[in-house]
Amino acid sequence: MSKTVSVVMCTYNGEKYLREQLDSIIAQTYPIYEIIIQDDGSTDGTASIVMQYIENNHNIKFFVNEHNLGFNLNFKSAVMKAKGDFVAISDQDDIWYPEKIARQVLCIDDYDICFSLCDAGQSQDNTYVVNYKHGFENILFHSIAGHLMLIKRQFAQESKNWLSCCCYDWSLALNAQLQNGIVKVEESLNWHRIHSLSATHVGKELDVRWKGYELYIYGF
Repeated sequence: MSKTVSVVMCTYNGEKYLREQLDSIIAQTYPIYEIIIQDDGSTDGTASIVMQYIENNHNIKFFVNEHNLGFNLNFKSAVMKAKGDFVAISDQDDIWYPEKIARQVLCIDDYDICFSLCDAGQSQDNTYVVNYKHGFENILFHSIAGHLMLIKRQFAQESKNWLSCCCYDWSLALNAQLQNGIVKVEESLNWHRIHSLSATHVGKELDVRWKGYELYIYGF
């Protein structure tokens, strides 16, 4: 019996690139059980775009937060709604290659998280490959991006794996290495769009992650 996959996307004023990402998710060669989209108070046309997609894609489930949660808590809240065997994290502005989910489902086995390489850059014509190392010491100082992750739902929905002291993807990666581990697909499976309004860029500017040595002190 095939394993089911829930895609979880958190949105915030994402109208500029949202259609391209949704199109790439819908075009996956592996069937997507549900697409959970949770909006964090957008003031642009994001909600309208999602509603248009719902008309022809009945596996899309749309939620709007009563008040702004920020991307960390928004992802946690959205992931807790998933029903599939696996949870795939999605940014609102990337593009997935058609075999992304199929390759990750094939690879994850008994691990808690499967991730891949990705192509990154401001345009698809000019990219570089991002290849994260996933040993525990590597993750302690430089995490794996959430948009690369396929996660076992049981692991993803354990509240203890969502530390409030650091970004959600860093917390999940650290806890996975302490439990059933992480495995990597050695190929690029999506294009990570680099632009000034991306959560990755904003997160770096706000310095929302602890330094690695502080996590050592914290007790890992």
